[in-house]
Amino acid sequence: MKKIAFALTAFLFVFTACQKEPDFIDTGNSSGNGGGTITSGLLVRSVEVNGADSTAIAYAYNTAGRLTQLDVSSTAASPFTYKLLRNTNGIITQTVARSPDLAAIGVDSLVTNVFYNSSAARYTYTRYDLNVGGVAYSDSTAFTYDASGNLASAISYQKVMLLPYAPSSRTDYTYGNGNVATEKTFDYDVTTSAWSLIATSAYTYDAKTNPLKLGTEAMIIGLTTFFGPNNTTGLTYTDATDPTNNYTQASTYTYNSASKPSSGTIVENPGAVNYSLRYYYN
Repeated sequence: MKKIAFALTAFLFVFTACQKEPDFIDTGNSSGNGGGTITSGLLVRSVEVNGADSTAIAYAYNTAGRLTQLDVSSTAASPFTYKLLRNTNGIITQTVARSPDLAAIGVDSLVTNVFYNSSAARYTYTRYDLNVGGVAYSDSTAFTYDASGNLASAISYQKVMLLPYAPSSRTDYTYGNGNVATEKTFDYDVTTSAWSLIATSAYTYDAKTNPLKLGTEAMIIGLTTFFGPNNTTGLTYTDATDPTNNYTQASTYTYNSASKPSSGTIVENPGAVNYSLRYYYN
């Protein structure tokens, strides 16, 4: 399942993780390259429950209503905090992740620098450097855009010690009705110098208002379906390397007077696994 987890090589932000779990907060915003501005009725907490397991996320904002922090607690994983540092124009300049898992390997926090081209009004790349046990590791992700100004591709390059940067992974996006329609992930095959498709996620949406709208910032911080204006109602995950990992999720919601979700359920198949969702606003 796409569980919130800290895989070191994907630590830029954990919601892009390495297991499957319902994307219960993965709901998006209209297109655009930044801002993360929310209108009245800010989402302050969301909770997902599956049997005895639960995950809660608390959201914090600055005075302009821009997302600045997420605090995640779970019965199945270590807690963590993820901060978004913004300049006076509201542009993300750094992200800072802290968790007991990082502390256990001697890392107080993972700081990612975020770079923005003010002339083009676009985020251009991110970079973090990490030293664990004397081994220096760096990761840089470059962004390209389509003709509509939406993020088309994010390509990650990695290096260890004195070795040069080398391609590592790539994510391609397509869009429909202002939402992310598909997300394809690739690994780089050094033996063939070519990209190999790993998996495809295809989304469907309702016509209601997403509780958290981040635009392109959603992908910059690894929260893909926070991009568009609507809520995810369906996810079809297709593993290009192992079809036994394929799954679908169907989501239904009840809505408040602002047409935002107040509660919901997700049913995942195979297995008919049920998750319950709750959303809280100020």
